[in-house]
Amino acid sequence: MNDLAGLQDRLSKHYAQLRDLRATENYSVYAIEHGLNAEECRSALGLLSRSFRANSSADSKHWLIWIAAAAEVGYRYDGAEYWDSFREAVPDWLDRNRDRDRIREFYRRFAQTHRGLTPSGPWARQFPIIALPITHAMLPRYLQRHLARALYDLRFRLANISSLEPADVGRLIAEEAYHPATRFAEFLQQEELVGRIVLALLGHAADTAETISPQTLQRIAGDLEQVRDARTWLREAARVMADRIQGTAPPSRSGTSQPASTSSQHSNVRPTISLRYLGNDKWQPLLEAPDMAAIAALNIDLGRVLRQSRCRIAGTTDEKPPGYFVGAKRRIVLKRWPVAREPLFAFAPNNDALQALVGGDCAMPDGPLWLFRIGADGIAFHIKGRVVHPGSKYVLISESAVQTPPNIGATLELLCDGCAASRFDLPKALDAETIAWLRRTGLTVAQTIRVWPAGLPAISWDGEGDATWLQGENPILGLQHDHPLEGYQIALNSGAPSFVKAAAQGIPVFVKLGELPKGKHRVRITAVRKNTADATLTGEINVLVREPAAWIPGSLGGDAFSVSLEPSSCNLEDLFENVATIVAYGPQSRKCTATIVLSLVNGDELLRAQVCEPLDFPISPQVWRKKFTQFASQGDWAWRYLDAASGKLVFTVDELGERTFPLQRKTLPLRWVVVRKDGITSVRLLDDTGADDNVATCISYALETPTLLTPHTRQDARIGIGIAGAGRLFYCTSGDDADRLIVSTGLTGNDLQALGFVPNVSDISAGRTTTVEALATIEAWHGARLAGPLADIRRQKILETVHSALFQQICGPAWNRAEAQFLTQSDARSRDELQSHVVKRGGFAVVLKRDYATLPTDGMEIAEWFGALADRFEICKDRSASEFALRLASAPNRIRTWYKNDLERLLENVTQYADVARGARFLALLCARDSEGHNSRMIPRWQWQ
Repeated sequence: MNDLAGLQDRLSKHYAQLRDLRATENYSVYAIEHGLNAEECRSALGLLSRSFRANSSADSKHWLIWIAAAAEVGYRYDGAEYWDSFREAVPDWLDRNRDRDRIREFYRRFAQTHRGLTPSGPWARQFPIIALPITHAMLPRYLQRHLARALYDLRFRLANISSLEPADVGRLIAEEAYHPATRFAEFLQQEELVGRIVLALLGHAADTAETISPQTLQRIAGDLEQVRDARTWLREAARVMADRIQGTAPPSRSGTSQPASTSSQHSNVRPTISLRYLGNDKWQPLLEAPDMAAIAALNIDLGRVLRQSRCRIAGTTDEKPPGYFVGAKRRIVLKRWPVAREPLFAFAPNNDALQALVGGDCAMPDGPLWLFRIGADGIAFHIKGRVVHPGSKYVLISESAVQTPPNIGATLELLCDGCAASRFDLPKALDAETIAWLRRTGLTVAQTIRVWPAGLPAISWDGEGDATWLQGENPILGLQHDHPLEGYQIALNSGAPSFVKAAAQGIPVFVKLGELPKGKHRVRITAVRKNTADATLTGEINVLVREPAAWIPGSLGGDAFSVSLEPSSCNLEDLFENVATIVAYGPQSRKCTATIVLSLVNGDELLRAQVCEPLDFPISPQVWRKKFTQFASQGDWAWRYLDAASGKLVFTVDELGERTFPLQRKTLPLRWVVVRKDGITSVRLLDDTGADDNVATCISYALETPTLLTPHTRQDARIGIGIAGAGRLFYCTSGDDADRLIVSTGLTGNDLQALGFVPNVSDISAGRTTTVEALATIEAWHGARLAGPLADIRRQKILETVHSALFQQICGPAWNRAEAQFLTQSDARSRDELQSHVVKRGGFAVVLKRDYATLPTDGMEIAEWFGALADRFEICKDRSASEFALRLASAPNRIRTWYKNDLERLLENVTQYADVARGARFLALLCARDSEGHNSRMIPRWQWQ
């Protein structure tokens, strides 16, 4: 094929035929449905390259060939740089902005004349040009594996979905699928398209020929078959869906039980409260928050609310990010004991439907007493029924103090405000006095009738009346008593009770409940005693029957050990910049191995390495940051991670299993990328915003002179800028898009002294740079991404130098010398010297030093306390000025965002209150140095709103 005109005519007729075929249903046409085979595609790309060389532009006479070629590149796109791939396919392509705009105009023309799809959504707005060919590629190869995995994970949900409309299927996958890649999440925003592809791949699209061309569908399916895991996942999903599609429903079940109502068919979302023993008679309350994925599965709109709403938790001061409770269980430390019947979760913005759904299950249990039984592992679990068993140990929490008998009571310190706590250990034989005390307190002594799941073990059993089985299993209960009984009355849900004759004392009987439908069920057990004068003893068991969950290779259920990673949206940059907080608990006799795995965009493994030697439990944030800093500084990890599209952090404890945390790299429409070739490091600017060149501003700062900017032309930035010396900060803005990247080149000379450098900020000290400009410098360096060895250490050094120069302007030279000594030595003598420079009179600084360790982490609470203290000691009567001084001292990188147009006026005012400014700085430094797991010596980890 060597005729572009003939190919243009062929494509025009082909696309027009697809358009007319889909016109009645208003279905779109995709450029990837060009109908060309592989050889014809290669020939067309060669013809386009020669045409571009001859015309110095994309010829509009052959515009359909250009959009087909662009979609073909989009289909092969690996998720990295689209226009680099386009130049490889069309070697003579010059990749100027006007050339890119030409392709965009062709796609707009295609939408008008052939009903071509116009992409929409956040991703399409961020990447207005490349969104067109990638969307018209329908399902690029590097996303196909992700879709196959999503279908496998959701195969049971898909089999039970009531509607097989493409939009509904697409919404289900978009809301429920795990998103291992940011681009995959963006692809799922096209819910209608996703639904049609899914139904076609699974063989349930009667109108496949009208919505997706058979050749295109066959191509996607064929490419999926080439990937081993994807092939297995797709076939298994199709097998499960086939049962649903062919009309085979679960067989009807007889018996008195009835399926649970729709509103109760979600998993148990009730949080639990437990107490963890810390040693030295100290206990800490923990809120075990559930995975609310089951709530999200009930209703797609509720799922969207859960993923978009922030949440405050009763008993804590911070606010959790959107989606915090979806996809993972959470363990939260309670600082204040919640009020009885108080909602434990408050979502913002408020959603009445969500609050009503979780309000009952997610409220604080009724008081005024809360009973906890101490297990052998040192964890105390809440006993809802307030029933105690002889021979067990308990913690009792109450709204007011409860005096325990000295023969069974013990001292206890609960690290939580708003309640009183005591401990008591019950002997196996209770005397009358102990029984009387238990009853006066409001506790019930258990009768010795034991009920437990028997036969096939339950998935979960809390020992106090809640059990879970999988759908298709036959639950069996064992019952055993140690006093005379006639038998048991067993009632399932609202059905009539059945009588089960009791065996001899100590001999168990077993009751088979039969196969139960999915949902919640209640089993009511009443003991029939021989002495009818005795009180009736009745108990209930809540049985949850759920569908099997998808197994993720390498994962293990249970809580044999736990690892938490914050922030919950941690990405590759967060990890390698060492801002992630990791805490791990587990058996002290075991060691935990941490492994980092980096992958390319197609899922292939790039690198795998063990972070450090196996670590003992518990693993604190300080230990993790120290070990990971050592790891990241070895070899070329500081560079290699930049080549990865995704990764995962895996914690392994022998046969106890693994905990895996996926890590993604978010692609920005305007971004700097590092290029290393032949020992030379440079950066390139990649711009997919579609904006004109004259809109963007490109500047850089050398690490040695962090306040002096160097301008760059947009063309130089796109070609590449070399880096000399220790490194540079590169900053580019274009409209609302911006990116900042610090590139550290490692050694600046031939010996170890070259590891260090001295930032020159004399322009701030000399007053040539204003305070507002200095704050802008802090903001630029603080928020930048990092690349290269020593980047984090060098940025910290720059920020400390700029901070010191800034506060020298505000607090004076004497303060600056004392602060420098404190940061260097951090001993009692340097701290006392710094305290002496706060204020010459009164006890203001004394109270700051005395009470700083007891302050909360909420910035507003600290500001209120600090303002009242400054007022009481007549340091500053203006509470707003005190708050400004504290914000400036503790978060100078955010002060311009908070105050904007009022900043200069407030800075003038704060210089009038030098004492309160020094006090705020003194408090911030003390808290920063003592913050657990914090990696900044100058900025405390306070939560500012």
